[in-house]
Amino acid sequence: MPTRFLLKKEWNLRSHNFKKNTLFLLLSHTEDFVWYQFNTPDKNSGVVKVYKRCLAPLFKQEASIKNHRQKTIQEHIDATSDPFVS
Repeated sequence: MPTRFLLKKEWNLRSHNFKKNTLFLLLSHTEDFVWYQFNTPDKNSGVVKVYKRCLAPLFKQEASIKNHRQKTIQEHIDATSDPFVS
């Protein structure tokens, strides 16, 4: 569990949209979730609860499932992008 981290790209967490270069600082943690204070580049700040499963790295099987789903989605988009082909 990181005590502080800086976003390298935009991150959507449920209804929150955190911009690039947002800094997160650890406030407290429990067994299931972590409270972080965040500071955005445009001087906004607040507190957010993040579940630990969102911060855990993917296992090899989870990563392969994610890659397979992305590939299937892209194939579907490519196959249906021409409006004249049915």
